[in-house]
Amino acid sequence: MQAALNIDGLAFCTLEIDGASMPPAMNLIHEIIGFEGFGIGAPTMRLSLIDKEGVLSKQLNLKDGTRIKIRVGKDASNAPEYKFRVFGRKRRRMAQGSVLDVACIYDSPEFCAGSFSESFEGTSREVMAKIASACGLGYDGPKSTDDHQVWLNLNTTRLAFTEDMTMRAYVAEDSCMYRMLTLDGTLRYKNLFEVLREEAIGTISHNTSGGDFDAKEVEDGSVSGLYSHFLNYGQDLYIPMQNGDLQVQKLNVPIQGDDVPVNADIRQTVKARVAYAGYDYGTAPLDGFNVHQFYEQAYYQNLRFLSLFSERLVVLVDSHTGFNSLKCVEFNQADPENQANSSFDANGKYVLGGKTFRIKHGTRYSEALYLYRPFTTG
Repeated sequence: MQAALNIDGLAFCTLEIDGASMPPAMNLIHEIIGFEGFGIGAPTMRLSLIDKEGVLSKQLNLKDGTRIKIRVGKDASNAPEYKFRVFGRKRRRMAQGSVLDVACIYDSPEFCAGSFSESFEGTSREVMAKIASACGLGYDGPKSTDDHQVWLNLNTTRLAFTEDMTMRAYVAEDSCMYRMLTLDGTLRYKNLFEVLREEAIGTISHNTSGGDFDAKEVEDGSVSGLYSHFLNYGQDLYIPMQNGDLQVQKLNVPIQGDDVPVNADIRQTVKARVAYAGYDYGTAPLDGFNVHQFYEQAYYQNLRFLSLFSERLVVLVDSHTGFNSLKCVEFNQADPENQANSSFDANGKYVLGGKTFRIKHGTRYSEALYLYRPFTTG
């Protein structure tokens, strides 16, 4: 028999440790939490398992490097497998017995841990696909990017290399590139503004009907003030050219409104700030170029546009959504006292920037979805 959490219509879960299924008693599970999202290089998972007799740490060989597979889905027929390795553990003594707290990281040492010295010629889209294949990962990326060059990985992990490459990646003057490894083992590489233009994969509703999932709790907020201070959106980029001139690079924000999201009283002051790029040592289409034509512009553009995604919603649901990060999700909330009024200012399309799933005591399931979209004020 195999231990399985099966809450009809809400979620399904099985757990396998180093090739051996968990004993058929879900009360061994104190808590399971899995993470993916912005700022997380690779998916992680935390297991809290009740181990009264020492079975998990001895018979199932639960130690550093142990492989763990967990299937999580809506039901048994639609439960993708997530693969992890134990990264560290500790034991707590509690009233119900010993509890093992196990920290896990996604099982792809070729991507997360190994250091490589390698070079790739092509666009960032082509190189990202090659790296995903070399690491045994799935791939989901754009149709094309305009950044052909020789990309050098100088003895770093492919996780770090792909992050650096993404910051220099370029599609167009209104692109904002990001890459993320998700729980299902897919390396996703997207233009975030293009994601917002896609059809939403689902709708989350709060205090109203008609959505695919009902939100139990919603938290909305903005950190535009912080990002304005450090990376203010009125800032220009100066690029020293070989002939001694300065090329001035400005951004064309591809969203409604063209003012920076800062207080009007200080807007003129912050617009005086500038940033300087590295010296133009030879970019395409010059002969013998080292990097692509938009190499400096891409870094400036991606960094600044990422900072525009300062409006955030955290949405709690109590069933498995099946949503993948870096997809478009729609949110709809109505006035709890007048559900006919759905003019909540946070309604609309968002980029799903990450999610957390939580299984408590083997009987309760919940997901927290982290939704982001660019925010400006007119």
